[in-house]
Amino acid sequence: MAGVPALSEAELEEALHVVLPDGRVARGARGILALLPWLRGGMVLGAVANVPGVAPLADLVYRWVARRRHDRGRGSDRCELR
Repeated sequence: MAGVPALSEAELEEALHVVLPDGRVARGARGILALLPWLRGGMVLGAVANVPGVAPLADLVYRWVARRRHDRGRGSDRCELR
């Protein structure tokens, strides 16, 4: 797809990736934070996200949840990528 960077399957399995209008890619928690301006109420959350220390903390929480996401659906296909 034109304008979309090539990402490996491993990269896509590891984290959410958001392609920004300027072509940069934000991943993980930073991708979620990048989406806030387009969401209802996102401007308020975006202001909180700009507080020093919030983005690195969001990265830690994102990685913690991402590593454990398959544990929640043990025995089911709730978190299948395909």
